[in-house]
Amino acid sequence: MDDFCGSSTFWDSSLTWTNNSWPQFTECFQDTVLQWVPCGWLWISAPLYIYYLVGRQKKPQPVTYLFCSKLFCSLSLLLVNVLDIVEALGTAGPRDFNADILASLLWIVTLILHSGLVLMERKYHVIRSPLLFIFWTLTTICSLVPVYSSFMLQIYDSELFKFALLMIKYCAIVLLLLLNCFAEYHEEKTKKHNPELSASVLSWFTFSWMDRLMLNGFKTPLMSDDVYELHPRDTTERVITKFLRVWKQEEARKLSQQKKNQKQIALNNGNKESNEKTPLLVSYRKSSSVVSTTNAQPSHITNINDHEKIQDDNKVIEVKDTVKPRVSFLKALVKCYWLEGLASNWGMLSNVVASIVSPFVLGWLIAFAQNASEWTWHGYIYTLAFIFTKMLYFFFGVMAKFQTNCLALRMNSTGIASVFRKALTVSGEARKESTLGEIVNLMSVDSGHIEMMVNYSYWMWMSILYLGFGVYLLYTIVGIALLSGLGIVLIMFAVNFWVMNKMREYQDRIMVIKDERVKIVNEVLNGIKVIKLYGWEPMFIQKINEVREKELRLLFKYAILDGVESFAWLAAIFWMMYLMIITFVLTDDSHHLDATTSFQTMNYIDVISLAINIMPIIVKDWIKAANSVQRLNRFLNAEDLNLDNLYRETTDSLAVRVVHADFSWERHGPLILKNINLSIKPGSLVAIVGTVGAGKSSLLSALLGEMHKRHGYFNLNSSVAYVPQQAWIQNNTIRNNILFGKEFHEELYRQVISACALQPDLDIMAAGDQTEIGEKGINLSGGQKQRISLARAVYSGADIHLLDDPLSAVDSHVGKHIFDHVLSRSGLLSDKTRVLVTHGVQWLPHVDYIVVMSHGQISEAGTFEKLMDHNGAFAQFLTQYLRQEESGPKQAAADDDLDKEVKRDIIRRLVSVTSESDSVFSHEMSDLQSILSKSAAASGLQQVAAADKQLTHSFSTNKHRTTSEISSHLELSQRSMTRQHVHVGSAYEEEKDKTDKSRLTTEEEEALGKVKWSMYWELVKGIGVGHSSLIIFLFACYHVCYNVTNVWLSEWTDDVLLSNFTSSPANSTARNDRNLYYIAIYTALGIGQTLFVVGYAVDLQIQHISTSRKLHSELLDCIMRAPMSFFDTTPIGRILNRFSQDVEILDNDVFIEAEITLDKAFRCLGTIIIISYTMPIFIAVVVPVIIVLYVVQQFYIRTSCQLRRIGSTSKSPVYSHFSETLSGATVIRAYQAQDRFISDSQFKVDNFQKAIYAARAANKWLETRLETLSCIIVAAAGIFAVISRGDLSPGLVGLAVTYALRVSTEMNVFTMVFGDLETHIVSVERIREYSVVQSEASWTSNGDDQLLDDQWPSQGQIQFVNYSTKYREGLDLVLKELDCTIKGGEKVGIVGRTGAGKSSMVLSLFRLIEATSGKVIIDGIDIAKIGLHALRRKLTILPQDPVLFAGSLRMNLDPFFDKSDAQLWTALEHSHLKTFVESLPNKLDHEVGEGGENLSMGQRQLVCLARTLLRKTKILVLDEATAAVDMETDDLIQKTIRTEFSGCTILTIAHRLNTVLDYDRILVLDAGSVAEFDSPKNLLAKSDSIFFSMASQAGLVTWEQTHL
Repeated sequence: MDDFCGSSTFWDSSLTWTNNSWPQFTECFQDTVLQWVPCGWLWISAPLYIYYLVGRQKKPQPVTYLFCSKLFCSLSLLLVNVLDIVEALGTAGPRDFNADILASLLWIVTLILHSGLVLMERKYHVIRSPLLFIFWTLTTICSLVPVYSSFMLQIYDSELFKFALLMIKYCAIVLLLLLNCFAEYHEEKTKKHNPELSASVLSWFTFSWMDRLMLNGFKTPLMSDDVYELHPRDTTERVITKFLRVWKQEEARKLSQQKKNQKQIALNNGNKESNEKTPLLVSYRKSSSVVSTTNAQPSHITNINDHEKIQDDNKVIEVKDTVKPRVSFLKALVKCYWLEGLASNWGMLSNVVASIVSPFVLGWLIAFAQNASEWTWHGYIYTLAFIFTKMLYFFFGVMAKFQTNCLALRMNSTGIASVFRKALTVSGEARKESTLGEIVNLMSVDSGHIEMMVNYSYWMWMSILYLGFGVYLLYTIVGIALLSGLGIVLIMFAVNFWVMNKMREYQDRIMVIKDERVKIVNEVLNGIKVIKLYGWEPMFIQKINEVREKELRLLFKYAILDGVESFAWLAAIFWMMYLMIITFVLTDDSHHLDATTSFQTMNYIDVISLAINIMPIIVKDWIKAANSVQRLNRFLNAEDLNLDNLYRETTDSLAVRVVHADFSWERHGPLILKNINLSIKPGSLVAIVGTVGAGKSSLLSALLGEMHKRHGYFNLNSSVAYVPQQAWIQNNTIRNNILFGKEFHEELYRQVISACALQPDLDIMAAGDQTEIGEKGINLSGGQKQRISLARAVYSGADIHLLDDPLSAVDSHVGKHIFDHVLSRSGLLSDKTRVLVTHGVQWLPHVDYIVVMSHGQISEAGTFEKLMDHNGAFAQFLTQYLRQEESGPKQAAADDDLDKEVKRDIIRRLVSVTSESDSVFSHEMSDLQSILSKSAAASGLQQVAAADKQLTHSFSTNKHRTTSEISSHLELSQRSMTRQHVHVGSAYEEEKDKTDKSRLTTEEEEALGKVKWSMYWELVKGIGVGHSSLIIFLFACYHVCYNVTNVWLSEWTDDVLLSNFTSSPANSTARNDRNLYYIAIYTALGIGQTLFVVGYAVDLQIQHISTSRKLHSELLDCIMRAPMSFFDTTPIGRILNRFSQDVEILDNDVFIEAEITLDKAFRCLGTIIIISYTMPIFIAVVVPVIIVLYVVQQFYIRTSCQLRRIGSTSKSPVYSHFSETLSGATVIRAYQAQDRFISDSQFKVDNFQKAIYAARAANKWLETRLETLSCIIVAAAGIFAVISRGDLSPGLVGLAVTYALRVSTEMNVFTMVFGDLETHIVSVERIREYSVVQSEASWTSNGDDQLLDDQWPSQGQIQFVNYSTKYREGLDLVLKELDCTIKGGEKVGIVGRTGAGKSSMVLSLFRLIEATSGKVIIDGIDIAKIGLHALRRKLTILPQDPVLFAGSLRMNLDPFFDKSDAQLWTALEHSHLKTFVESLPNKLDHEVGEGGENLSMGQRQLVCLARTLLRKTKILVLDEATAAVDMETDDLIQKTIRTEFSGCTILTIAHRLNTVLDYDRILVLDAGSVAEFDSPKNLLAKSDSIFFSMASQAGLVTWEQTHL
C-alpha cells in the first residue's frame, strides 16, 4: 500500500493519535480509505436498490428544479474529478498510476452510477432516496478530512489549483447532500394525507412527519377522522394482491408437478391415454322449449324422465373435481416478503454494534481518567464515539424497527384478507370442520400471532449475537472467572424456559376456564329477563363465582411464576456479576478489580442477561406463530366450492337446466338429491312442494352451487337473487339491507317497499328506513326480517329468483299481499323466473308449474290442473297437509274468504280424485269429506255468536309457527321494537334515543384524553392503601440497595490501597482483608436486593389476585342486581366486554404494567441521582432534560393512548363484519356480491390498521426524541468527565457513563409502558362504572316471613289499584292509573295496540318495573312490601322464547336442586318429555348445550313447560308461548296447560287475537289505561269496541259481521 501511495505511508499513529495538537491522517489514507468507503457503499447497495426500483410501478415525475440540480451537481463533480486526473497525470507523469488517480477514476464511474440512479428514481416516482442521502452523508464526512488537512497544512499557498479543485468538489458534495434532504412530492395533499409519503429524508429518519398528529393529540383528544390514511404500501388491497399472485404461482407450480407425477404414474402403469382429454363440462341438447305432451299449453318445466329422452351422443358425463394441490402458507409468505424482511432487519445491526462497542469506549474513557498524561482531546474523541454509536442506532435502528412493524402489519392484513376470501369460497363440508368462533380466531388471534412474531423477529438473531459476543468479550476481561457467572447464566436460561413453558401451560388452561366463564355470563345476559322473572340470580352468581375461583387459582400460580421471572430478571443479574467479580478477585492474588474491569463486566452482563431473558419470549412467540401458520395453512388449503358450479352459461335458452344430476353435501357422503332433471323457461313461476325433509331447500342450495355435484349437469343462465328460509340481515339500516350495494332509485325503491308490505313497518319506526337493525336482526320480528330479505331480492333486479318459503313467516293476509304484488303474473317479478318453495297450498293454483319433491327426488311435476287429475304424489301431499292442518289448532278464521274458497275447491277435487282411486285410499276420502263438511259449515257462519263458538279452542295458535304475524296491521300495532326477549311499549322505545332516532342504542362513551388520577386511586383502593404503601416501600428499598451497590463497586475499584501493589503486595494479608471487607458489604447489599425483590414481587402478585377477585365480584353482583331497564338500554356486548376484555386486561396487563412502570420510574430517578452525585455540575443539564422529557412524554402518552382507543374501537367492526359475512356466505355468493364484501372488509381492516400504524409511528417518534435526550445526557457525562478528569476517580467516571448509557432504554420503556398502563387502566374505570349501577329493589325483605306463608297466593286474585308506572326517570308513564281486578282462577287475555301497556302490565306484576303511584295487590298482599324473590318465585311465566342454559337438564329444571327426582320425572311426564329423557344416556344429567342448541325448538319449549310445572304457582302468565313451535308440540303444551293449571289464574298477552277468544274475559288496554274489560262474546257484539276493530283488522270478523 505504501508503494501504491508513492512517498506517503498508509498509517502513521504519531500523526493521528499521539500528537498533542490535532489528529492528522496521511495522504495515502485520505486517497484510499476515505475515498473508497462512500463509493463502496453505493456500489454494494446499488444492485439491491435497482432490484427494488424495477419492482415498483412506473410513474415518471415531472422534470423539476430539484431533479435538474442533482444532475447538474453530479455532472459538475464528475468534471472536477476529470480535472483532478489531468492535474495528477501532469504532476506524476502518464506512467505513474497511483492512489490519487484511482480515487478520481472510481469517483467518475461512481458518479455515472449515481446519475443513473437519479434518472431511475424519477422514472419510478421515488419521493426520497435514503440510499443516496447516506451516500452523500458518508462522502461529506470522509471529504471533510482532506479539506480540514489542506487548511491546517496551508496547501493553498503552494498548490492553489489543487486546493481550488478540492474546495469546488467539497462544495458540490455538500450541495448534493442538501439537495437529497428534500422530497420529490408533487401530488395534491388531502386532509387525511399520510405525511410519510411526502416526508423528506431527514423528516423520515427522525419521524418529524408525525409532529402535526402528535401536536393535535396533545391539544385535543384524537378522533378516527384525525388519523392519517394508511400508507399505500400497507393497504390490504395491495398486500393481498401481491400475496395472491405468489399463492397462485405456487399453486400453478404444484399443479404442474402434480400433473407430471400423474402422467409418470400413468405411463408406468401402461395407461397411454391422457386424462386431460376428458372434458370437464357435460354436453347437452339445447332446446328453445320443452313441451308437455299431456298439456295443450306449453309447459314451463319438464321432468326429463317423463318427457325427454337423452340421445347416445348427449351422454351425461360424471364430473370429477380436480384435487387442488396444497400450498404452503409459510412458503408463500416467505416468498412474498423475504426481501422486505431482510431490508427491515439489517438496520438493527446498528443496535448490536452500539451495544458491543459502547463498553469498549467506556473502558477507553476510564483509562483516560486514570492516565493524566493522555492528551485531553482524546477524551472528547471518546465522547464523540459514544455519540456516534447512539446516532447510528438513532438513524438506522429506530427506522428498522418501524419498517419491521409495518411489515408485520402487512403480514397481519395478508392473513386477515386471506381468511376472509377463503371463507367466501370454502365448501360446506370443509366449513363444518371449524366453528364460527374458530374461523374468526384465525383472523383475529392467529394472524395476530404472526404479526407479533414479525414485530420482534430481529431479537432472535440479535439474542444469539449478544450471547456470543458477550460471553467472548467477558472472557477477555475476567478470564476463567467467566465460568462461575456462566453457571448462573445456564441456571437462568433453564429457569426461564421452564417458567415460560409453565406460564404457557397455565395461560392455556386459564383461557379455557375464562371462555367457560364468559360463556356462562353471555348466557346469563341473554336470558336475564327469564332469570329475573324466576328469581334465579343467586344461583347464577354462585355458578359464575365458582368458575372465577378456578380461574383465579390458576392465575395465582401464573402470577407466582411471573414473580419468579421478575426475580430472575433483577436479582440474578447481580448474582451473575457477583460470582464473576468474587471469582476474579479471589482466584488470583495478582488480580486487581479496577474500574475498567468492573464496569465493562457490568455492561456485558447486561447484554447477556438481555439475550437470556428475551430469547424464551421470542421462542414462545415463534412457536405460537408456527402453530398459527399450521392452522391458517389447514384452513386456506381446505376444499373450495367447485367454481364450475358457480359458472353461469348465459347463452342457454333455459333459465334453469338440470340434467340427470345427483347432489350431496359431502364429497363422499350420501346422496341428498338423486337424478334431478329440470328445465325452467325464463319468466316462469314454479312452485316446489313436498313434505318436511323432502329436499326442497337442498334443491335450491344445489342450484346455487352450494352442494357437491356428483353426476350430471346444471346451469342458471343469468343473475340470481336468493331468499333463504331463515332471513339473513346485516347490522345496517333497513334501506342498506334492501339496496344491498345497488344504487338508490327512489321510484323503484318505493314500489318494492309497498309490494313487500313494509311501509306500515317503516311508518311506526322513528327513523323510517334509516333505522339501524341490530345484529342478526335482533330488533325485528321474524316476518319483518323475511320481508326485508324478500325486498332485497326484488330490488336487486336479478333475472332468476330462488325463494325458500318466504311466505311462511307472515300471516295469510300479508302473504296474499306479497304474492299478488310481487310473485304473481301482475307482480313486480312478473317478467322474472321465480322458483318458489312453499307450504301454502292456496298459492298453487296460481303458479305456472309445480314440482313435487319426495325423498330427494322429483316424484311428480306438471301444472296444477294436470297434477290434480289423478291421485299421484301431489294429491297425497295435499291430503296429508290438509289433514295435519285440520288436526292442529283452528286457523280458518284467520284466512280470508278467497283462500277458504281455494282450499274448499282443492278438497272437493281431492275427494273426487280419491273416490276414483283404489279402495286403499278410502280412509283418505273419509278424512277429506269430513274436512270439506267442516269447511262448508265454517263458511256459513253469519252471526258473531256462531263465530265465537266456531273459534273456541283453548289457547289455539296460528298455523304459521316461526315468528309468525297475524297481519301487517296487527303485527305492526302489537310487536314492540325492543331486542330479543324484551317486549315493552312504544312509549318507552320512542324515548330511547331522541338525539339519533336511527340508532338502536346510543354510542358507548369512549374515554378521551389523559386518564384521571382518580383511576389510579381506584386501583390503589382495590389493592389496599396499606399494601400499596408496602409495595412502593419495598420497591424503593430495592432500588436504594441496587444503586448503593453500584456506588460501593465504584468505591472498591477506586481504593488506592488495592491499586498499589507496592504498598500492598499481591499475597499480603492487608490486601486480602481489604478485599474481604468490600466483598462482605457487597454481599450484604446483594442479599438486600434479593429480599426486597422477592418481597415486593410476592406481595404484589397476592394483591393482584385479591384485587381481581374483588373487582369482578362487585361487577357481577351489581350487574345481577341491576333493573331490567338497564339491560333494555345497554347492548349485551357492551356488558359482556366488561366481563371478558376488561377483566382479562385487569388480570393480565394492568398489574404487570404498573410493576414495570414503577420499576422504570425508580431507575430513571436513580440514574439522575447517581450522575448528579458523581458530577454535581450535571444538575445544570438535568433540569432542562427533565422538562423536555416531561413535555415529550405528555405529547406521546396523550396521543398514543387515544390511538390505541381508536384502534380498539375500529377493531371490533372487522370481526363483526367477518362473522356476519360468514353467516350469510350463501346469500352473498348467490348475489355474486363477494367482491363488494371483500372490499368492505379491506376498508374496515385498513381503518383499523391505520390507527395501529399511527401508534407504531408515534412510538418511534418518541424513541427518536428520547435517543436525542440520551445523546445529550451521554455527551454531557462524557464532557464533564473530561473536564473534571483531575477531580473524578475512574470508578465514578465508569459509574456515571454506565448510567448515562442506560438512561435512553429506561426512559423509553418507562414512557411506552406507562402509555400502555394509561390505556389499560381505562378497563378499571369501565369495570367500576358498571359496579355502581343503580340496583333494583332488595331481593329479600324483613317482612317476608310475617306477611307470607307457604301457600301464598292461595286464590290468585290480582288487583291493580290506581297503578301508574314508567320505565325510568324522564320518560312518560306507560301505565296510567290502571284500576282492575282479576278474580282467582280466571283466564284473562290482555290485548291492545302498540304502546297500550300489555307487556308493561306483566312486567309490573313481577316488579321488573316499579310503581310511580298506586299498588298491585295479590291475595291481599301489597307486592311492593315484599322482597323481589319472595314475589317472583311465587309467580310463573311461560315466555314465547324458550330460554335454556348450558348445564345439566336437572339444573335447567331445578336450578336450586330442591326438588326430588320423583318430582322431576313427574314434571317431565306431564310435559311429554319423559320418554325422550329416559332414552338419553345420562338422563337427568344430560348436558344441555349453550342456549339448548342440542335440543329442538319443541323440546326446549317442553323443558320450559316442565320447569313451569315444577313451580306450579297459582298465577300463570303466558306470553304467546306456543307461537314458535310445531303443531304437535303446540297440542302437547295446550293439553298440559288445560289439565295441570285448570284452577289457576291465567293471564295471556295476546299478539294474535284468535288465541284468547275462548277466555273468560278480555282486558283491552289503550294508552296505559283500561279501555274495555269484558267477555270476548260481549266485546265482539259491540261493533264500536276497540276489540271488535282489532278483530276486524286481523280477519277474525266476516264482512257481514262488520256491517251488521
